[in-house]
Amino acid sequence: MAEDLAEYVHQMLRGRLGFGPKHGTRLSPGYPAISDTHYNRALVDLLHATDLIGVRTTEAGEFSPTGTTGAVVCFHPDAKYT
Repeated sequence: MAEDLAEYVHQMLRGRLGFGPKHGTRLSPGYPAISDTHYNRALVDLLHATDLIGVRTTEAGEFSPTGTTGAVVCFHPDAKYT
């Protein structure tokens, strides 16, 4: 469900910005484009997720609680899945 919600938010952002359904990419730490899960810490810090909703990262860079997902959404014209 977390991935489905992330895709839904990505679709909402596309719509609000006037982009088509295939425009932009959603990249998540731990997947091939950003394989190092320690980048999750940067997302938690940037969004103040610990203070706002209690999300933390483990020493391995995984989210806690489990089931949490995070992503960087890019809308640059050259950003596409490969």
